[in-house]
Amino acid sequence: MRPKSCADFRCTWLSDETWPEIWRPDHSGVLCLREEILDGLKAAVVYEMEPGTLLRETTQEIVEEMRRTTSIVVLVDTQQQRQSLMGIPVRQADEMVAALAPAA
Repeated sequence: MRPKSCADFRCTWLSDETWPEIWRPDHSGVLCLREEILDGLKAAVVYEMEPGTLLRETTQEIVEEMRRTTSIVVLVDTQQQRQSLMGIPVRQADEMVAALAPAA
């Protein structure tokens, strides 16, 4: 039996209803996580589940979506090698957070 914490886990594909079926982890070969790491600052991790899937066109589309919606994206290949990519500029992220803050 899976632990409750594992059963409750939701990858980006499950938590973002706008993602197409082809981006589903068992179809794309990558598992994506997106989360807020500081107040309003979002980061993402894209895990390669099968060798070579980071090079696929579908994965590149996913990575571009993650870069568009987060400040940093980390790619992790099957050898656990990591590569960091910048997403939206941190200043832009700060401005987005400030715009959402209630007026004082």
